[in-house]
Amino acid sequence: MEVITALLIGSLVALMLLWFFSREKRKTLPGPYGLPIVGYIPFMGSQPYVTFQELAKRYGSVFTVQLGSRNVIVLDDFQATKDAFLQDAFMGRPPENPFDLKKATLEEVLEDMVGTFFGAGSETVRLTVDWLALTMAAYPEVQKKVQAEIDNVVGRERMPSWDEHEKLPYTEAVIMELLRWRTIIPINVLRYTLWDTTLNGYFIPKDSIVVANLWSVHHNPKYWGADAETFRPERFLTKDGKQVVKSEYFIPFSIGKRSCPGESYARTEVFLYFTSIFQKFNVSLPEGKEPDFEGQLGIGLAPKPQELCLKLSQEKRKTLPGPYGLPIIGYIPFIGSQPNVIFQELAKHYGSVFT
Repeated sequence: MEVITALLIGSLVALMLLWFFSREKRKTLPGPYGLPIVGYIPFMGSQPYVTFQELAKRYGSVFTVQLGSRNVIVLDDFQATKDAFLQDAFMGRPPENPFDLKKATLEEVLEDMVGTFFGAGSETVRLTVDWLALTMAAYPEVQKKVQAEIDNVVGRERMPSWDEHEKLPYTEAVIMELLRWRTIIPINVLRYTLWDTTLNGYFIPKDSIVVANLWSVHHNPKYWGADAETFRPERFLTKDGKQVVKSEYFIPFSIGKRSCPGESYARTEVFLYFTSIFQKFNVSLPEGKEPDFEGQLGIGLAPKPQELCLKLSQEKRKTLPGPYGLPIIGYIPFIGSQPNVIFQELAKHYGSVFT
């Protein structure tokens, strides 16, 4: 009996030691301290994506921050985001379900889902076009290049089509650079871990809320060079400017299996709105006004309300030449009895087509 007791106690001690040492080996996530109950929320400010970017400089590319009663794991660079979002463990959604089947019919749920999907998609498209208009007003030399490319490829007699987007590389590069520079969804949609896993050597427990700071990925000099904070469309073009260069670090629609399902729709809509507007209009800032690019966060990152001037662009049509006439009666007194001969003589001066 004593032997059995000793074996049981020994086994229990061994299991406790094994649990203790295995627990100690788990690398826990770093992060800032917050206040009781509210956590770090009072220190987040109006630009949480910038706050996360600053925290990452101290705590690294993967850290945790307490927001209210929950700890949120933040991914602040491309590699950490890619490593996480390509894992099935990070494919979950937070358990708070906005669709309660006990309180709504299936038809109502589907209507809500469709409205949410297309409403959010339309809103982000609108925000992107708003940012493009403001940016073109602030960078008139870029606007002129876009308009020249549209004139050369599409002209002004018909509307642009999506089929022509590959023939408009500079215009495409401008849109891509805007999506990088003013990331419309700066913080990725919440993810939820489905089981215990690891990332960058850190232990990530099941049921963790995870967000990726796409803004930080798009403004990291490691990926975009020393001018990462500068709007420069040429970074998405080959040296000869004839082709678009796609960077793996360009992830405005996220990455992995749960990336934005409306990417194709959004890219098409933005292209068509942008080219149609700048085919017909010049956009400028009111005299003496400076653009404000800080933005304000809602469904997405929106430009602050500010005035822009839209002016119908003058079409560069070649006008017909011809002789001057008299008031009211025009050139009739000079036509004579042989108008065919007169027209022949005028053609020598004005060319084969005149008025």
